[in-house]
Amino acid sequence: MSQGLSFPAFLQPLAGAYPFGITSTEGKRLDAVVRYAADGANLDDGFDPIARLAAHLFDAPIGLCTLVERDAIRVIGNFGLGGVRELERVPGFCASAVGQHVPYIIERADQDSRTLAHALVTGPENIRFYASVQLRGRTGVNLGTLCVMDRMSRHADPQALELLATLAALAVDRLDARSASGAATASAREEMKGGCDLLTGLPDRHAFEDELEHLRDQALTLNPQGAIVAIDIEGLTLVNERRGRDAGDRLLRATADALRGAFEQDEQVFRTGPSEFAVLTGSAWAGDFDRHKGRVDAAMHTVRLVGFHEAYARVGVASLDEGETPRTSFRLADWRMYAEKLDRR
Repeated sequence: MSQGLSFPAFLQPLAGAYPFGITSTEGKRLDAVVRYAADGANLDDGFDPIARLAAHLFDAPIGLCTLVERDAIRVIGNFGLGGVRELERVPGFCASAVGQHVPYIIERADQDSRTLAHALVTGPENIRFYASVQLRGRTGVNLGTLCVMDRMSRHADPQALELLATLAALAVDRLDARSASGAATASAREEMKGGCDLLTGLPDRHAFEDELEHLRDQALTLNPQGAIVAIDIEGLTLVNERRGRDAGDRLLRATADALRGAFEQDEQVFRTGPSEFAVLTGSAWAGDFDRHKGRVDAAMHTVRLVGFHEAYARVGVASLDEGETPRTSFRLADWRMYAEKLDRR
């Protein structure tokens, strides 16, 4: 924005040393965003189910989970907006919402002075409705937004907004877990390379992705049976904060051991992220959520018995034949895990 361009009236109270009408605390906020981005490797992987669930809450076609960076808006979760992973940082939508501390609502974007010239409004997306809540980090600064968009003008349902705020808190929990795990030791990211997670001894995310590709190739000649169990461990951030990161590492090792014991020898357990695990099961009981959830619960009971009373798990299950590919089945399991988290929050 050039120095000669004045801010719209609604941004003038916030205008100053920082672009886009953001407050003087922008430097502190950007520092926090940079730390999360540096510590939480592969942030673009794992937040799509949150965006999808946000859209589902509003029965809207688009949901986004974003980090508002210095020069751009990084889309870490995307449902309904193609493969977009970055948006231009201009006022009106997320770039303005991140400076607020209450839900940010645009009901008629084509008539609202804040957004009527925005490319999302004037361009092919034809956005008319926008509702967002802020992703507030541990230090109290806003990292980004969880938002929904629609191509029709509409009112924001208060109950849906309340649930959106709850879902945003879950998104921050995942950001915190990834950041805490990523900063735990210098070797943490190295342990997730080469097919084996050195911390837990489990096959890592790379090995999991390879196995999904193998199952996809099998499907060309066979019809693979089984299910994918997506697991997210709650309490890791709390353990890291209260007892130190070595304790967090012990929690992850205890969880890996307990999951190996809870599932059969021919069922593969993977560590797929800082606090996430996945299991590929055989044909028996493929879609039986209660059975798989019961086995994960039994594993976490063991983890609590060895001293990690803060830890519990959220679980989502999808049969391999529910998705077009094993990868889409995994996304479905991941989405169900977040739906279960929101339902029980």
